[in-house]
Amino acid sequence: MWRPSGQAPGPQQASPPGSPRWLALGAVLIGLAPASAIQLLTGYFTETNRKPTQEIAVNSQTGAATVILSGVATGMESAVYSALLIGGAVYGAFLLGTGNATIALFAVALADTGLLTTVGVIVPTDSFGPVTDNAQASRRCPATSRAGRR
Repeated sequence: MWRPSGQAPGPQQASPPGSPRWLALGAVLIGLAPASAIQLLTGYFTETNRKPTQEIAVNSQTGAATVILSGVATGMESAVYSALLIGGAVYGAFLLGTGNATIALFAVALADTGLLTTVGVIVPTDSFGPVTDNAQASRRCPATSRAGRR
């Protein structure tokens, strides 16, 4: 290794053990696991037959303020669990770098790629869900003309 004259050799960077393919696969899998868990958490906090949603429905009987407070509290609770999962994935991927900062950051980037695999499901659902909801409501509306119901 070439170095300018008069300079002492620097510390050697540790190279990760094993094949880089296994490191990349491990990092992506570390990202996929919390992505799946976040989807399950989202389902738990938003399905109508689950406890968080039913608690908000019960609170709706006492007034608007309790609905807002319980809804915000439930939303914050769900966000904490997701943040913990994402933080754990980032930390786990960073540990794959085994002391080499460049490889550790690359593993974090690959784990983030694994976390983003659910975007292909979430974005279309969020985009077209309201459109289909409005279309169903328009179809059921009795004031809609016969031509609009076809």
